Amino acid sequence: MDLLAAILKDRSGIERIVLKGCEASGFVSGETTLALYSAVKEMLRTPSKPLDILIWGGVSTPEAAAAFLSTGATGIVFESLHWLTDLVAINDVQRQRLSKLRLDSTDLVGMALQVPCRLFNKGNSRAFKEIKTLEDSLYGAEITEESRRSFVSQVHARALHPLESHFNQDEIIPLAVETTFARSFVERFGPEPRRP
Repeated sequence: MDLLAAILKDRSGIERIVLKGCEASGFVSGETTLALYSAVKEMLRTPSKPLDILIWGGVSTPEAAAAFLSTGATGIVFESLHWLTDLVAINDVQRQRLSKLRLDSTDLVGMALQVPCRLFNKGNSRAFKEIKTLEDSLYGAEITEESRRSFVSQVHARALHPLESHFNQDEIIPLAVETTFARSFVERFGPEPRRP
């Protein structure tokens, strides 16, 4: 929130801001998307110039999307909600893996170092436990920039895109809560997007 306040206070040259709450995949804010959005709206009550607000990931239902858009968000980037539609070319095995994901298939790590990261974890992921052990080893009485950078570098070096993964216990997979809604999205709206 402090970074957000600093960015919005001195907006020289900034025309757009992208909000990535803790529901999104990979490195995220420690705050929810809704909390970030509410804070931005409050800080911009009397804007000197308009600012586009984009939401990156974490929006899992059409109703949530409508709520953001009807209250002033310029747009929404869906990270993975559409992965089970025909817009994404994946094989049947990967389609089945994605359709089995549930809300408890993701978890946050890095909170102690103030670099939260949402990853795949069904509670038995060895890779996630290794990253958590790394976080614990880097966390001391003082959080340093060096420890944060080390954590980010090691997670980044091992990260595997979900569509390239096997969702096994040995993979570090950035995964949004949104992904767990892909199955219900397709069940509700079908695998083929409606064209105007």
